[in-house]
Amino acid sequence: MKGKLASSLIVSLAVLVGALGVAAEEGRYGGTLTIALAKDATNLDPAFYLDTPSFNVMEQIFDTVVTYAQGSTEIIPLLAESWENPDPLTWIFHLRSGVRFHNGEELDAEDVAYSWNRFLDPELAVPRQRLFMVERVEALDKWTVKVVLKEPFAPFLDVVAGVGCGIVPKDLLEQKAAELGSKKEAASWFGRNPVGSGPFRFVSWRKEVEIVLERNEDYWLTKPYLERVVFRPIPESAVVTTELLAGRVDISETVAPDDVPLLRNNPDLEIVTTPGMNYFYAAFNLMDPQESGVHIRAAEGTGINPFQDIRVRKAIYHAVDVVAMIDSIFPYGVVGGRTYGPLPATNRWYNPEVESYALGYDPEKAKQLLAEAGYSDGFKTRIYAPEDPNREAIAVMMQSYLAEVGIEAEVQVLAWSIYLPLLASGDSDIFILGWGMSPDGYDVLYYLFHSANWGPAGNRQRYKNPQVDELIDQLMRESDPAKRKELFARVQVAIASDYPHIPLYYLNEGGAVNRRVVLV
Repeated sequence: MKGKLASSLIVSLAVLVGALGVAAEEGRYGGTLTIALAKDATNLDPAFYLDTPSFNVMEQIFDTVVTYAQGSTEIIPLLAESWENPDPLTWIFHLRSGVRFHNGEELDAEDVAYSWNRFLDPELAVPRQRLFMVERVEALDKWTVKVVLKEPFAPFLDVVAGVGCGIVPKDLLEQKAAELGSKKEAASWFGRNPVGSGPFRFVSWRKEVEIVLERNEDYWLTKPYLERVVFRPIPESAVVTTELLAGRVDISETVAPDDVPLLRNNPDLEIVTTPGMNYFYAAFNLMDPQESGVHIRAAEGTGINPFQDIRVRKAIYHAVDVVAMIDSIFPYGVVGGRTYGPLPATNRWYNPEVESYALGYDPEKAKQLLAEAGYSDGFKTRIYAPEDPNREAIAVMMQSYLAEVGIEAEVQVLAWSIYLPLLASGDSDIFILGWGMSPDGYDVLYYLFHSANWGPAGNRQRYKNPQVDELIDQLMRESDPAKRKELFARVQVAIASDYPHIPLYYLNEGGAVNRRVVLV
């Protein structure tokens, strides 16, 4: 079955040995696992989450209809015992009986239909339309769900395998909507008080302190060994290291690169990594401030956004030494490394041709391109980064590099609660962000680069390229693997050659784990 918390080293939590230090074969139950998160979760409602910490917590609370085999991209049953795809627009799922939510309600087809139809409900207005390809969802009987698509969509099972399509209790949410006066208010309540059918049930959430889960004693699949799981948001990497060394944290999803030797040499700790499915980048705000009314520092005084000129984008790429920056933040090659585009080299659709579009460090070429674009004297801009050590470091280094070619950049580091709404509003210049993707990889292309997703859905730089849109639309519809591979290859080149981003790095899925924890 799918490993829980699969976005990091925190895998197989549902079957993790709970009596810490006890071998798996002894089968003893109990114990509390403490996990450090880089930041606090924001929303524990599957339809409304947008961040990795929320994902990590929800993976333990909610079940999905299908899932991925452990360590594989193969889709296997979970809540659905089987499914059919009788024609390109129709999917029929046959659910297993005997599954109950944490509040005791039985999970059936009405709950699945309700969960997925929430994405289609204009009253809820979910921030990311994960089921944009769906026309309707209906319960045919107690254990059968029918989905009708608007058009063929090849990675549909990948979509519903994600926790964003986790199943929620219809009766509870409808009751809360009646009590609170609206579906939106009910969803807000549910995001702080989640109820699922997964291996762990929600207990409490003290913002910026901890989220506590406890074992679901009636879990229908494999009863967890652990009694409790505690998620602690610890943004300061030095504090994470201290807590790991003291044994107060058992697993950390992040490791400060400079602390890797110290942690590696500690006999009680282990550094565990696997190739990551994520993408971190510096993006240019491509909006027209005169048409949109947004505030772009680089456009002040002229009303012209310099980032709309590809020569300026390429100049900035040439101005920064990406290799030196990545080597600086990942000195031991354990935490992460350089990437050349949105898809990692481990993805089955990766096109190595994108590497030829990477621009080398060349300040003189940068100055030449700026002069050609009419900015021989440079301009003033801002670089935005969230409260994250890697991205803060990148922003400061970019600031220094840009000063060498005449661009005066102010760095603004913002809390996540401010950062994402700011980017969604369009009031930004250059910003540093990341994306975790599904094994198929269609989502990183669709959400970051398709013009349908301007704003909070993912395309925060407001990139628009009709050729890219059409290629993404085609690869999502196409089911033939050979044709999909060609389409993925073409769209990667189309994006790389247009330079809407400076691809920066990927993070390995991993971190530090106390050796008394046994992952099985």
